Amino acid sequence: MTGHPDWCPGPARPHAWPGPVEDGGYENRLLAAGRDALVKQYQRAARFHSEARALDLLGPLGLSPHCLGACEPHRALLTERIDAQPLAGPLRGGRDDEETAARLGALLRQLHSTPADGTGPLNAPTAEKWPRFLRRHLATRLGSLPLTPRPADRLWALLDEHLTVLGELDTAYVLHHDLKPANILRTPEGGLVLCDFDQARGGDPLSDLGKLWWRTFTAAQSRPWQVFLHAYGRETDEQTQAAVTFYLIVHCIGALAYWHDHTRPGYLRHARSARQLLATHTGVDCPLDVRRRESA
Repeated sequence: MTGHPDWCPGPARPHAWPGPVEDGGYENRLLAAGRDALVKQYQRAARFHSEARALDLLGPLGLSPHCLGACEPHRALLTERIDAQPLAGPLRGGRDDEETAARLGALLRQLHSTPADGTGPLNAPTAEKWPRFLRRHLATRLGSLPLTPRPADRLWALLDEHLTVLGELDTAYVLHHDLKPANILRTPEGGLVLCDFDQARGGDPLSDLGKLWWRTFTAAQSRPWQVFLHAYGRETDEQTQAAVTFYLIVHCIGALAYWHDHTRPGYLRHARSARQLLATHTGVDCPLDVRRRESA
């Protein structure tokens, strides 16, 4: 990843804030490079390296676009342009949604069978055990939330209960970590491809299902969700749903931490949804008022 190819747009520039943005476009720039390719440029080097590694692993398997080139100094990737459109929204029901759910289940089953280089972000994998990584990750995220001691202790006690019994993984598998309709592309033939792997990591595949259930399905009892789980190879039992709900809580905490750290205007609707779900499943209400940080 050296040099400065002709397709690279040059040094990365931040977005102009405030203003609404497309879902998922809070930090990265996406530019056309002719009819058959796209350029994606990243503000964070870690996300550039994570997506580059993910495309190297998954492109040959047909799970993601192929990477055609990289410019490390300017944090830019050249990828193939796929003739596909993001899902229009959550899968609520009906024959078309059930067929999409079945294809998505098969796709993620293949993704989650792909070994990662280690635990954590693909740009910096480690040999750390998954429960320990997740505990450390959650401690950092909770530090960004404006919770008073009592609800913070209550939330951590609930998380600790699950973390204590969370099994260690013999192998960490590739996780997308941001599964939502905007990152699930449907081709004219009905096939599915995933995009935006800049948050990809190695870990427990069920972690991906927590975010997926929140953003792409409407309820655990919905027919599309049941069809998805069947195609994915899981049963719709209490154990599976308890694990997915735990990871849903983890992703809601991450979303609320992102809101309080960055306050991107277009992200407010997701922060509101995360707040509601967190309160529903834990009884802890996290205010959305931005906390003013004391200067050092």
